[in-house]
Amino acid sequence: MTTSASPVADGSSAPQPNLSGLSRVLIGLELFLAFWAFAGSYGMLSTPHGGVLDVALLDGSPFDSFIIPGITLLVSSGLFPVVVVVGALRRASWASLGHLAVGIVLLGWIAAQLMFIGYVSWMQPVFFAYGLLVVALALLDRDY
Repeated sequence: MTTSASPVADGSSAPQPNLSGLSRVLIGLELFLAFWAFAGSYGMLSTPHGGVLDVALLDGSPFDSFIIPGITLLVSSGLFPVVVVVGALRRASWASLGHLAVGIVLLGWIAAQLMFIGYVSWMQPVFFAYGLLVVALALLDRDY
């Protein structure tokens, strides 16, 4: 493993391990996920009572608008993966566990969708498989 110098709190440089290939793949997958989560949450929050998405999708769910689902998507699959990516780039000790958590949270998001609104899009199984991929790669690349 090669290292590179980076500044530490006292101003000196300490060697820091380079990111593994799997970590780089996980970062790419998480950035891709975050991009689409931001796009999806924008669609939900910009017209919370219908528009891009038909509010009838929420029939039978505890929601009468897309506000809560949009915020949940924004935080869980948008902001959270970005935080993990920043942690990984800074070599934070919790980043490996964060990668695993991103995959688990995505699986939970899809499971909640299926529970509340049922199967409505090809994207649900695709993103479920995406979550499984993130979990599998995180388990292979674990540092915990």
